[in-house]
Amino acid sequence: MNKIIESFLNTHIKEYSIEEFEKEIAFEHFINRCIINKYSVDRFDPMDIMTDEGEKGIDGIAIVVNDRIITTMDEVDSIAKDNPDLDVKFVFIQSKTSDKFSGDEIGTFIYGVKAFFEEESMRPKTNEKMEKLIAIKDLIYQKSIDMVKNPELDLYYVCCGKWDDNNGLQNRIDIEIKPLIESQNFSNVEFYKYDSDKISIAYKELKKKISRTFIMERRISFVTVQTIVKTDEI
Repeated sequence: MNKIIESFLNTHIKEYSIEEFEKEIAFEHFINRCIINKYSVDRFDPMDIMTDEGEKGIDGIAIVVNDRIITTMDEVDSIAKDNPDLDVKFVFIQSKTSDKFSGDEIGTFIYGVKAFFEEESMRPKTNEKMEKLIAIKDLIYQKSIDMVKNPELDLYYVCCGKWDDNNGLQNRIDIEIKPLIESQNFSNVEFYKYDSDKISIAYKELKKKISRTFIMERRISFVTVQTIVKTDEI
């Protein structure tokens, strides 16, 4: 982790008062905030995105419906009731503080995503939070008739090193995500390699968005006051 990203991370830790988190966990919290910021029109708690401790291969999951982060089945029903068209995105994140992209870790990450969308009889045992997210996913697919298109699937593998197009990992990524593409359950499947440069860009964009929001919230609406001048009748 270079000094710039470490500085960003330290600022984030202070903002959220998560000094008690281990560095790797705090980094996951930081990355989840940076990435999901692009998907949500509302403020959100990065803890809602984080997977529970012990979850292998996936550090963050966001289910986004009509630009809102969904954490309960009731929220799905509420949005579906008020909107005739549903726009759905599934976002998965794996974050590493290491300086090298690992093919094995990428494979484990994509395996975890595949398992999320598998039939119950095929899925490995998961925890309570993951089961809740899977239940939300299942409910969303039950409402397919209301979707503008099939859900989009975005995968982010984040590493503090530099991505090298000649590292030979792109072929493995293409092979690993091929079953997700061929499932026809998604309108689009994207795999994003997030290196140190993209982390920096994402964090700076986040801070700009916060700055713009702060300025808007401080604007004051002035009520127009009409002055009526009376003249004596002659």
